[in-house]
Amino acid sequence: MAHGVESMRAKIRQLPTMTDIEGIVNRSIRAAFAVQNAEIDRKLEQMDQKWDRKLEEMDQKWDRKLEQMDQKWDRRLEQMDQKWDRRLEQMDGRLEQMNGKLK
Repeated sequence: MAHGVESMRAKIRQLPTMTDIEGIVNRSIRAAFAVQNAEIDRKLEQMDQKWDRKLEEMDQKWDRKLEQMDQKWDRRLEQMDQKWDRRLEQMDGRLEQMNGKLK
């Protein structure tokens, strides 16, 4: 019977202690969090890249719109400039006629 008790004690000593079990649980938890954090980091990186692309697209869109507006206003200013040039030429013509009549 003593041999059976010693055999049982030997088997019990081979079982993991609470410290061993806590260590295993803590490593498992840390591993699970590491996997979860890696997944979160990957998703955040994907979102960051997605928004970088969207912002770049918006930036290009606004650059095109501003360029179009700039060209539109350049044309309008050119038309206004031509219009006033014609008016000034007409006024010069009228002044010359009035000067011719006065002489």
